[in-house]
Amino acid sequence: MRVRQTTIGRQFTSMVLAFSVAMPAAIFGLSYVLTENGAAVRQLMEEGNRQSDALFALIGSVAEVQGNAQRLVRERDADELEKLVQRTPQLIQNALDKIQAAGVAETETAAAFRAVREANQKSLNLVLHGEQAQAQTVILAESNPQFERLLNELGKLQQFQSQRETSVAAEREAKGKRAQFAILTLVALVVFALAVWSIVMARRINLGLRAAVTDLRAASGSTAAVASQMSRGSQSLARDASAQAASLEETSASSEHISAMTHKNEENSRLAAARMKNAGQLVSDANSRLGQMVTAMGEIQASSDKVSKIIRTIDEIAFQTNILALNAAVEAARAGESGMGFAVVADEVRNLAQRSAEAARDTTALIEESIVKSRDGRSKLDQIVDSIVSITKSSAGVESLMEEIRQGSEQQARGIEQVGQALNRMQEVTQNTAAGAEQSAAAGQELTAQSESLKTTVLRLAAMVGA
Repeated sequence: MRVRQTTIGRQFTSMVLAFSVAMPAAIFGLSYVLTENGAAVRQLMEEGNRQSDALFALIGSVAEVQGNAQRLVRERDADELEKLVQRTPQLIQNALDKIQAAGVAETETAAAFRAVREANQKSLNLVLHGEQAQAQTVILAESNPQFERLLNELGKLQQFQSQRETSVAAEREAKGKRAQFAILTLVALVVFALAVWSIVMARRINLGLRAAVTDLRAASGSTAAVASQMSRGSQSLARDASAQAASLEETSASSEHISAMTHKNEENSRLAAARMKNAGQLVSDANSRLGQMVTAMGEIQASSDKVSKIIRTIDEIAFQTNILALNAAVEAARAGESGMGFAVVADEVRNLAQRSAEAARDTTALIEESIVKSRDGRSKLDQIVDSIVSITKSSAGVESLMEEIRQGSEQQARGIEQVGQALNRMQEVTQNTAAGAEQSAAAGQELTAQSESLKTTVLRLAAMVGA
């Protein structure tokens, strides 16, 4: 009868392959998501900063144009008036360049600036003709309302840009969280499946070994009883006739050989038990290292949460920066030369910009920390693989011992056959030993049957360990 079972080595090898494929893939996926999310956030911040700088420059430029126009209508000194007139085209061209750089050449903002230019040109013409009072009226009635309209358009543009940056950042953050959740869920499912698989496999092995040990114990007891009966019959035969001495010597030699093989099988069984105990210790070490891996994954998740908080902080700072910058530009434009509050607001803007830079650096450091922890998780996985390989080697040693047990059983069976032949010769020696010879033959047949049962049990153990 041939027992078909999956070997211990194959089962452990399957578990190693599952770990080697699933865990590195999950760790790599999580690291990739964190890296891509950080890069996208940096790109978004850089683009937002470029657009904000362009708008700030545009606001400052149009404010200079309007301030120059207001000074023209108030200036009474001819030299200063000439300087202001000569400066006007340069300021206007600078503002046009800023409009192109900000990408608003075809918007309402550009139209509002054209209206301001036209009103200021009309005022300039009146100033050049010496009509200062009418020029001031044009500034107040036409130029200033158009400039207010221009500021409103710039404010709308700034608000739209801020809303767009906030929306894109929120979308990036949500996408990153979804990807992280999916990968962590996959890792949890893989760990759970492997844990269930390990428990089921351990129970199957334990059940098979317990059944085999029970059979071996019963067969060993029967073999011992039969051997005792054979010993008593052999002693009776020895007393009946000295002519049986040669046959008794042969029987004794065979019995000693069987005893030696039995002791060897017992020693091999003890070694097998010790190695299986060592394999259990290796499995325990592998589970401990798996716990360390789970801890490392938790630290990666904590770092990801910190990244999300810092990104939100950067978004809030950027929003406040835009509002303060807009207020400063509007205040400076409305106040003209007396816009002293612009310096205070500009200083606050610089402080907020510095905070944004620090938060961006913190984001980069956390992303690098996540990558390092991912590599540490891979190192622990390699240690687990080494432990499982050691278990597989230990199982190979058990297989070798089981092979020796099988060979010993075969030699034991041959020795028992020799005992039967010797007993047959002993029957022919004398009529007085007939009863003892029949008893010995019957005992030999029973011992042979028990040996076959023991051999079948050993084959079951050998099939379980792949011998």
